[in-house]
Amino acid sequence: MSGQLPPIEYNSDSETYWIEADPSQTSPIKTILRVFDEVQESESLDLPPLYNVIECDAISKLANGHERRPWTNSLELKCVTDQFGLSIESSDSQITVKMRPKEN
Repeated sequence: MSGQLPPIEYNSDSETYWIEADPSQTSPIKTILRVFDEVQESESLDLPPLYNVIECDAISKLANGHERRPWTNSLELKCVTDQFGLSIESSDSQITVKMRPKEN
């Protein structure tokens, strides 16, 4: 895995930060952490540690299951907290992570 991630995109209409990455090149958890860090910095939020919000090991196991076989299945996970909504989708050798901060 090279670990290189593309830049984070921002959709002002939906107020959503997002990134698309190849999970064979970058760990899905690193991709999620990259979005999490960007939102925290850009929105000046004091977010809880990611491991307190989602079960990173479970996400890794689900994603790694895809790496051992062709990407014929899709995966979609959503997490909603008081501070943000997180969406993780994968299919066709691509993972998309979207995060939307909630208004205070």
